Amino acid sequence: MKTEIQEKIKNYLCKSFGITSSKLEMHTNLLDHWIMDSIHVLTIAQFLESEFAIELTADDMDMNNFTNLHQLSHFVFQKMSL
Repeated sequence: MKTEIQEKIKNYLCKSFGITSSKLEMHTNLLDHWIMDSIHVLTIAQFLESEFAIELTADDMDMNNFTNLHQLSHFVFQKMSL
């Protein structure tokens, strides 16, 4: 299940940021390697909600949840488990 979540998020990020899959590792810091402002985070949050049928709250918008692919997929997995 986690692997599927990771792949869906990775594909979305690669498509959205125009990068190749090989350049996006599990622990690549998205905030350091790409310019991610609040608009990007909101766009990713909308994707996560629609793709994984989860509901995000204001507390979920903590930048630590959006740091890298590993953290994003772990965050989604936790939200799906609630």
